[in-house]
Amino acid sequence: MKKKVLWIGVLLALMQQQINSIHAHIIVEDDNGKGIQDVIFILKDENYHTIQLTTNQYGYIDTSHLPQANYKIKESQVPLQYEQQQVYYDYHPNENLKIVHKEKKGSVTLTIQNEENNPCINYEFIIYNAYNEPIKTIKTNEQGQIYLEDMKLGLYTLAYVGDENYDVNSDDLSFRITAYNYKTTMQLTYHLTKSSPTKINIEDLMSRIVVGIVCILVCIIFIIQFRKEYYSS
Repeated sequence: MKKKVLWIGVLLALMQQQINSIHAHIIVEDDNGKGIQDVIFILKDENYHTIQLTTNQYGYIDTSHLPQANYKIKESQVPLQYEQQQVYYDYHPNENLKIVHKEKKGSVTLTIQNEENNPCINYEFIIYNAYNEPIKTIKTNEQGQIYLEDMKLGLYTLAYVGDENYDVNSDDLSFRITAYNYKTTMQLTYHLTKSSPTKINIEDLMSRIVVGIVCILVCIIFIIQFRKEYYSS
């Protein structure tokens, strides 16, 4: 009998906990509708008790075990490429909450000049991302400049499309948008260098030819001498 009473008490306690708990459904997306994983929220009730919740791989938080209360909810941490919202939201029991985040994007002005520091006008470039995927083809303007905006965080490389007489080092034509510089438009200047034809050093070439001829003559003399000694014996 005592065991039955104990089990009934446990069941009643669990039922009361369910009655006094609320269902929380939160979704966090980027501005393209894709769920954002690993966004950490802090929920604070009227007594300043806090609960931490984290979005899953689909950008969802779905739990039914929150104590009954009126909450203030605030983001504690977001992935680096997204803007963190620094405000508290009123979160009412059993209501759905959807938060949309803008991805951090930056801009850059690239000035392309030749060896004489003159602008390279109407020169065409292909922009590659960090995965070596082409994302844009663009030409320089009358000032020899390229303006790029809405660039996501990451490394970018420019590939020159045109005159093969220009020697372009891809490592020199790269830039990076980071979480620390994306708010300002970067100003970068690059130079294209004309590649000169390979010069042949005549003196070095002649000396190598002479050495080769001498080696051949030595080998011939050695073979002749060897044959003479062989047949004479």
